[in-house]
Amino acid sequence: RAMQSYLTPEQRQFYADNGYLVIDSFLSPEQCEELRKECHQLTATFNLDEHRTIFDAKNRDNEAEQSYRSQQYFFDSWNKVAFFFEKDAFNDKGELTAPRNQCINKLGHYLHVECPGFRRVTFDPRAQAISRDLGFQVPRICQSMYIFKQPRIGGCVDSHQDATFLWTEPTEPHLIGYWIPLEDTTQENGCLWFVPGSHRSGLVDGRRFKREIGQDGRVSMTFVGRDPNEIVPIERYVPCEVKRGSLVLIDGFVLHRSNENRSQKSRDCYTWHVIDLPPGTSWSAENWMNPPDVSSGFELLWKE
Repeated sequence: RAMQSYLTPEQRQFYADNGYLVIDSFLSPEQCEELRKECHQLTATFNLDEHRTIFDAKNRDNEAEQSYRSQQYFFDSWNKVAFFFEKDAFNDKGELTAPRNQCINKLGHYLHVECPGFRRVTFDPRAQAISRDLGFQVPRICQSMYIFKQPRIGGCVDSHQDATFLWTEPTEPHLIGYWIPLEDTTQENGCLWFVPGSHRSGLVDGRRFKREIGQDGRVSMTFVGRDPNEIVPIERYVPCEVKRGSLVLIDGFVLHRSNENRSQKSRDCYTWHVIDLPPGTSWSAENWMNPPDVSSGFELLWKE
């Protein structure tokens, strides 16, 4: 059965020209609150002793310096809901420095399967139609995240391209990020910034986040290629302030970032990534997430 189109020709053209697109009022205020409540229920009830991994969005190279247990927790999160804390969440005694819901950086990476509210949004027929409108043949959801940008302490996410972390072979990935703020985003509380049209230039200096296996058999991650922050002037970025419930579509190659949250207002968002895996295209074994069987490990966004 043919799937109905959702994007207008003008929207598709804007996305093709700029590498991102804002769709206003994709979710209602009530739907946004439902997702926030579901997330905050998760953060209030999980077992703290089982989840003590720090997530440093500013410098992912630090992953390699963390304990093997923390690294493995990160690698294993492709098929469960894992909890990643802010850098200064714990004191020297291993105690939280603030209430737990104020210490968490993000939840990932399987909310679209494990959590009913997030699953409904991710598999919304409109989200399915968007992937079809943008030319996807076999769209698979490879990860989902709830990202906090905590008031006053929410950190910067440096300039990056999503394809750096999610790669296919032998062709470059066809990748979309779906990004929904559950609260209004402004320059003060850490809205997204984009370099319009940057997706047409491919990876900056071949920047990749690659999985490696050391002589001891342990897996680690390392960046190759220069950091886009060293190459692309900050003046090229334009702010993308949007209201809660908007859907921001992000091409896998467009450069984007978000600044610190120095305001009194939080900036929660839900995001997921969809990658096209048609016949002849395979998930790279060098990606950080490496399920044993991608065909069953990654959920199909829609079926024929």
